[in-house]
Amino acid sequence: MAGSLQDQLVQMGLAKAEQAVKKKPHKKPHVKRKPRPAVKKKTTGEMDLAKAYAIRSKVETKEKAETERIRKEKLAASQAANKALQELVEKHAVDRSKGEHERYFEHRSKIRKLFLTVEQNQSLEKGELALIYVKGRYHLINQDKIEVVNTHRPAALVLHFDGSEEVEE
Repeated sequence: MAGSLQDQLVQMGLAKAEQAVKKKPHKKPHVKRKPRPAVKKKTTGEMDLAKAYAIRSKVETKEKAETERIRKEKLAASQAANKALQELVEKHAVDRSKGEHERYFEHRSKIRKLFLTVEQNQSLEKGELALIYVKGRYHLINQDKIEVVNTHRPAALVLHFDGSEEVEE
């Protein structure tokens, strides 16, 4: 075989010698390019994921601390109210130990029964006495101590007639 494909085509007569003259491919001169600047991070307001998690963690920690502080304040206020009501009961509660008359009333959606003397029951119906609920027990107190109960814990006042209500027997 004779050389290149161009030579073979000329020998067979399929191509002319003029066409077969080897043309050197035109090479572009090598131009040195300037190095590209380093790619900068996009600063369109987006932050690093680790920073976002750190910020969220700090916010959650602050919220938990605030919630815990509020819970402790409420607990302290509740304990102070309980203590004040307990002291009120110890000093000013009316003795019900000799009660023989049953008095029924509704508290927390249930019907409750309390034993009172006849005089205590009449005083309760007139509004001279009130029934309060402190530490799982019911206590009778005088009318002048009702304001103290309402300032500390209004829900503790279970039964009190102010005179405008009709009493059912």
